[in-house]
Amino acid sequence: MSDMLSLDRTKVLAISVLVLFSFVLVSPYAIADGEVNVEISPSEITINTTETDSVDILIRNNQATSSTFSISVWPSTTWAGITPNLGKYNVKVAGNSEEMVTLYFTVASDSDEIITTFLVTAQSISNSDISDSAEVKVRVLRKTSVYVSSITLDNYVLNQEGCVNISVDVVNSASASGPYKLTTKIRKSLDILKEFENPIDGIDGNSVEIVENGYCFDKYADAGSYSISAILKTTLNRQVDSRSTSVKISEKSDLIVEKSVEYNLFAQVKTITVKNEGNVNEDDSVVTETVSNFVNNLFYPIDQPTSLSKSENKVIYTWELESLKPGEETVIQYEIRYVSIWFTALVLLIIISLSFSYVYTPRIKKKFTLIGSLKKGKEIPILLEIKNSTIHEIKNVEVTDMVPPIAVLVEKYDTMKPKVKKSSSGIELSWKINSLKPLEERVLTYRIKPNVDIIGSMRLPKVAMEFVNNKKEKKTVSSNTAEIK
Repeated sequence: MSDMLSLDRTKVLAISVLVLFSFVLVSPYAIADGEVNVEISPSEITINTTETDSVDILIRNNQATSSTFSISVWPSTTWAGITPNLGKYNVKVAGNSEEMVTLYFTVASDSDEIITTFLVTAQSISNSDISDSAEVKVRVLRKTSVYVSSITLDNYVLNQEGCVNISVDVVNSASASGPYKLTTKIRKSLDILKEFENPIDGIDGNSVEIVENGYCFDKYADAGSYSISAILKTTLNRQVDSRSTSVKISEKSDLIVEKSVEYNLFAQVKTITVKNEGNVNEDDSVVTETVSNFVNNLFYPIDQPTSLSKSENKVIYTWELESLKPGEETVIQYEIRYVSIWFTALVLLIIISLSFSYVYTPRIKKKFTLIGSLKKGKEIPILLEIKNSTIHEIKNVEVTDMVPPIAVLVEKYDTMKPKVKKSSSGIELSWKINSLKPLEERVLTYRIKPNVDIIGSMRLPKVAMEFVNNKKEKKTVSSNTAEIK
């Protein structure tokens, strides 16, 4: 195991040196001509993973005049887990003087234990032929001999409802160690889809512990990239190391349209179900149905179509659907009412029945007579017209009316005298009539006077009439509301 780890480090170091050597061979920078010199102190540093350290870059201007130099680092971005960052990218140096620039290096937690060389160049902005370069070597050490060396997948691109097997290698490059716990998380952005907890009792010296887990994505899991991370911690929950990778779920568009028909006594009901069986949103989808001109007269949509168009002897109905998320469905229904004429006849029958019921039902109307304006003490005659519109006699007729508190009753009656009862809500008047023959009419009158001058109008309440019909059922009807203006 020790030989394997040593070989891996040697390979990485060799690749790094070869890349740097290739860069130097093709580099356009001129060999230092003595007009500027670059020195790095120290020329080699050792940094632990997850930590940051720095070196000093001394730029000496040997010219008699001042010059501004552009400072660059190669590789300029993260390389082998090491990220360089200059304190300044441009520095002005007076003639025969020197300036100092700081170069920082940050090592990622998953960086391998290797040595990487970075090339620092200072080049005059006014004269590109004036330049010099120097190297600095960065040695990476891990804080612990136990670390996550790799996280691999059996497949990095999955189709809908696909499964992935995750293999995590935990390496111990020293003596036996443990216990640990390995947490493997599958995320979509910040959402955790699945989390595996695998305890590791111990790892023998110079050995590898392989932890495997499998996960199958939901049928409607969003298309896109999912991160998979492995985090190694001690039993005291202190993080030791981590690595991550990603898996991609391919897009699949799958809009399913199913149609079914049901029949009943009066109509044919057609149901159209549209379901998104893919893993991407379905936007701007449409459903169309074509019927003949004859059937169009019997077409009754339960869900209104967005538009319709005509072509020869056909009518085309179109429904524009809202966006459907994966797994969502929408339902469209319409009816072909073959016997719509039955409904028309039924409606007519109902209208006739209601009209008959209205015409042949006892009725009571409330009227008044007023000449001039509503003044205090002015008498207003009130008329109650009663008519038995049925073809049967009605009995035990009782008429009840109310005089509002804003008016007083005039104790003078042109017809039957009512029974008077005073209450906090006004004056109650009631008349009792033993019976009314078919089509017989009666008129009841009384008079009221306003207590005050009224600006606008005075609303009189409805009159109630209770009676017993030919079936010995007690019924009640009421009049209109009278508004005196």
